[in-house]
Amino acid sequence: MRVVQAEPVRRWRLPVSSLSTGRAVRVERLGLAVTSVVVLFGLALAVREQTAPFSSLRTELQSGRVIDLHAMKTSDELVPLLTMFPDPAERRAVAAAVHDRLEGPASGRSLTHVGALAGFTIPAPRIRADPRLAVLNDRLRSRSGADVNLFTASDIATLKPAVVVRTPSEYRRRILIAIGLFIAVFW
Repeated sequence: MRVVQAEPVRRWRLPVSSLSTGRAVRVERLGLAVTSVVVLFGLALAVREQTAPFSSLRTELQSGRVIDLHAMKTSDELVPLLTMFPDPAERRAVAAAVHDRLEGPASGRSLTHVGALAGFTIPAPRIRADPRLAVLNDRLRSRSGADVNLFTASDIATLKPAVVVRTPSEYRRRILIAIGLFIAVFW
């Protein structure tokens, strides 16, 4: 058998040294720096606008007009805010269910936004056992399920101005980390 030896293919290679020290790299870096400054300015304006109400929020948190759901010590703190339930016993039952869910062994800090309250449920047998839970019993009759959601979308819209799931300092810390990671990716 005959053995054929071919010459290796010569590949064209981009000269690396001329680009890394050349004018093109300086222009690219300058463009990246200018773009980063513009993006940071836009993000700073957005964060400033988002955090403007935080000074009044601190006062409202301290006075108890707004409740941090993760810092809630007892369910009694939530009861006055549950105006969508006319009966005080039903308010206490719903507040206890929310508190138990937040303090449960698998909760951690799982509530990332107030709208997640829409997923909080209460077992149907518990509702049937207490006739004072009029609103929840009505919801149970209107659906055939084992569990009933504690809050409807309109309930959450009513509750949203009075509860938070993170403090202003936590929000600032998270947003600064996100901005830092966003910029770091490009540099």
